Amino acid sequence: MKLDVDLKDNRGRLIAGADREITPGLLRAVRERGKPRQKKFVLLKQPQFLKDVRSVIHEKIYNPIFDRPGVRERILKLVRSSRIQSDLFLEILVLRKTSYHTYRHFLLIGVLAARMADSLKYYGFNPGLSFVYGLTHDIGKIRLAPKLLNKKDRLTRQEHKTIRSYPIMSLLLLNYYLGKGGREACRVAYEHHETLDGSGYPKGIKTLSKYTRLVAIADIFDALVAYRPYRRNHFSVRAGLDKLIHGMQAGKFPRLPVLLLISYFRKGQPNFRTMKVSTRQRDPEPAGNSYGKFAR
Repeated sequence: MKLDVDLKDNRGRLIAGADREITPGLLRAVRERGKPRQKKFVLLKQPQFLKDVRSVIHEKIYNPIFDRPGVRERILKLVRSSRIQSDLFLEILVLRKTSYHTYRHFLLIGVLAARMADSLKYYGFNPGLSFVYGLTHDIGKIRLAPKLLNKKDRLTRQEHKTIRSYPIMSLLLLNYYLGKGGREACRVAYEHHETLDGSGYPKGIKTLSKYTRLVAIADIFDALVAYRPYRRNHFSVRAGLDKLIHGMQAGKFPRLPVLLLISYFRKGQPNFRTMKVSTRQRDPEPAGNSYGKFAR
């Protein structure tokens, strides 16, 4: 796999040149190139950022997940105490102006991954790490043109190819800004579009880390039920969960995070380990969805 264009940091410094093969040697060189920036971190307690986080955890569609005793307070406390490499944070804030729905998705996946990890502490999940992995999982999209991120019409095949290349840019950006300490963040960002049956991308692998599995399910669900410029109507919660159940039954998606997410929307939030789920599709997919369909 190769980069199509030169990749630079937010100060215009070259991270990796176009047409370079993504090899272990290149990743080592990128980490070395970013060393002067890798020790500069910032706490995520800036007022505007916290206000935006409050906004996403109060979205109506996610009320069943966050509207539980003490949950929002724990999430906000976790965010305030989290830190991230300072230039990487500035990169994320750029999206607030250029593609707000993408910025909002970053925040939502961060808090949703943290919420799910909090329910999965028994399995060794760390909510703080999950928040950072969720926040940075799509970081390569920062290097895509806003007109592409915000496009309402069907993508051309070339545009689709360009969008599918962003995990490579995510891998390089996180290696550059985080160095060796960001290995799991790199893995999540690079592999969260992979599936357990090997039908995903960019590598078609089947072995995914537990954090990749967690973030991937949060990412798919929000991509289905939240606003996107490429469709008139989003999926209902039921239709979105049906999609996850179907993928789980087909061996594409991991059971643990799918069942946990379903349990949040059940009355009384039952034990996800023992609850039963139906494979019957109850809500149709929305009309007018152009995602995955190409312009001629």
